[in-house]
Amino acid sequence: MSEKPGVWELKIDLRNDLQLDDSRQSKDFLREISSLRLYANYIDPRGDRAQTEILFLSHFSPQNNHLKVTTSTTNGRVGEYIVFHIESNFFMETFQYMVMSKGMILTNGVEPFKDGVRTMSITLSAEMAPVATMVVWNIGQFGQVVADSITFP
Repeated sequence: MSEKPGVWELKIDLRNDLQLDDSRQSKDFLREISSLRLYANYIDPRGDRAQTEILFLSHFSPQNNHLKVTTSTTNGRVGEYIVFHIESNFFMETFQYMVMSKGMILTNGVEPFKDGVRTMSITLSAEMAPVATMVVWNIGQFGQVVADSITFP
């Protein structure tokens, strides 16, 4: 468990967890995995229960165009900035972004993109608690949409 109450970091190594070797069959098997569903159940000391699930989907791009958004901010606080890094392996002049929480769009915009990585920051607001999601996308000249998102506490 992280130092923030209620936040866990989980690393999943499918090759190790499924006890796969480095054979071609194992690599093909891993390549064919298209989704992963994670269930979590919590029982507190009083016996109260909470449960949730999340579905991870693999991505596919026919043109091998990929966009990735990450953050280097580990302990954001209201009123401080959260720093995002947007990476791309293809040329794009601009990208669009949107930050949302609890079903509301809190901020959005269009940013220029010059090189392979763009760093930007936004101010954390109370409306973003307890978690918010940033979605980044680009619509190419032939209508191809490339997108990524990150959910942050």
